[in-house]
Amino acid sequence: MGKTRQTGNLVSGNILFSDITNNRIGIGTSIPNGTLEVGAVSGAVTAGDLTVTTGSTTATVTLGRLSSTGSDNTIFNIRNRVGTSVLYMNSGDGQLGINTATPGALLDVTGSNGKLLIANGTASNSMRFSAQNATGTGNAAMVFESWNLEYGRFDTSGRLLVGTASFTGEASLAIKASSAGSGTQAKLILQRGQANPAPDLTLGEILFGDSDASGHIGAAIAAQVDGGSSWGSGDYPSRLVFSTTADGASSPTERMRIASDGRLTCDLNNAGFYLLGLGSAAGTNALRWSSSTGLVTADTSSRLVKTDVSDCPYGINELKLLRPRKYFRTDDSRHEIGFIADEVIDVMPEFVPVGAKSVITGNKNDKELIPVGVNYEKLTAVLTAALQEAIAKIETLEAKVAALAGA
Repeated sequence: MGKTRQTGNLVSGNILFSDITNNRIGIGTSIPNGTLEVGAVSGAVTAGDLTVTTGSTTATVTLGRLSSTGSDNTIFNIRNRVGTSVLYMNSGDGQLGINTATPGALLDVTGSNGKLLIANGTASNSMRFSAQNATGTGNAAMVFESWNLEYGRFDTSGRLLVGTASFTGEASLAIKASSAGSGTQAKLILQRGQANPAPDLTLGEILFGDSDASGHIGAAIAAQVDGGSSWGSGDYPSRLVFSTTADGASSPTERMRIASDGRLTCDLNNAGFYLLGLGSAAGTNALRWSSSTGLVTADTSSRLVKTDVSDCPYGINELKLLRPRKYFRTDDSRHEIGFIADEVIDVMPEFVPVGAKSVITGNKNDKELIPVGVNYEKLTAVLTAALQEAIAKIETLEAKVAALAGA
C-alpha cells in the first residue's frame, strides 16, 4: 500500500493513488475525478471504469457506471458500457426509471420493446406484462403473456379480453375460447371458497349496479345450494335465483327461481305475467293455474286421469239459481258480463276455485281463503245437462200434443 500525506498525490506501485487535499482515491488513475474512481493508470477513462461522484460533477465512465448527477444530487444513474444511462433513481420521490430519466411512476419502463419480464428461471415458464404501444404515446393495451402465448389483455378502451386480441361492441368483458384449448366453448366459472356448503348458501352471484361509491345494486342472478342437505357424496343440488329492484325501492327482491328439480317459480306479486308477440295457431289444450300453489298445467279431459265417474248432479234448477251480471272491473278498467264467484260458489262450488286473498290484493299478509274465479268452460257440462233435461221435457210435451191432436 502507498503512503498518505496531507497535500498532493501519492503514487504507490501504479495501483492506489490518494489525493488527500481533495479527499479523493484513485485506482488505476493518478487524477481521480470523483471521491472513488477506477480507471487506467494514465488517467484516461476506459472500459471497466467505476466512478462515484458528488457535488455538481457528472461521471463519464463507460462500463458499469454508478453516478449521482445534478447539482442537488437528485438523480442516481447506472449506465451501460457505451455510456448510455439505462437506470435512473430519483432520490427526491423514490421513482425508478428504466430507459427514462423522468419516470412517471414508482417504476417506469420505457422503450420500443416496452415489456416487463418476470421469470422463474426458465424461459418457458416466464410471465410478461406488455405495453404494446411501441411509440409510447399512451392508450397502450396491457397484455398478459406466458412465453409469447397471450392469455388476456386490457385493450385501449379498458375492456378485459380473454382469448381474443380484439372485440367490436360495448361489452366490458369479452371471453373467447382458445382454439388451442381442450374445448371450443367459452366458460366463466364462479366458485364458492368453501367445500360442501350448506343448503341455501350462495355458490356464486352476478350483481348489476351503478358506479356510486355506496355500491347500489339494482339486480342480481345468484346460484344457491338447493335441497335439504349439504353438498357432497355426489349430491350437488342447486337453483338459480333472479332478483330485481322495484321502482321506489332500494334493494333487489326475488322475482323468479329455477329449482333443482326444474320447477320454474315466479313471484309476480300481482304484477302480471305477459307473453308478447305470440303467433296465431290452433291450440290443443287449455292452460290452468292453481291459485293455491301457483302451478300452471295443461288441462286434459282424458279418462286416464278420471275416476269415480257419475252423471252431473246439476241441471235446470241450478241454472235458474245463477245470476248473470253486468259489472265494471277495477283491475283492467272495463265493463263485462259474467258471474260473481262469491255467488256461484253457493250454488255449484265445484266450479269456483278458492285461493288466498293476496292473489287479488297483492298483499302477502292477506292469507284468508276466498273465491277467486269461475271455471266458465266447465259450466258447459251443466248447460249440456240442463239442455238435455229441457229436450226431454220438450219431447214429452210434443208426444202429448201429438196424442191430443190424433184424438
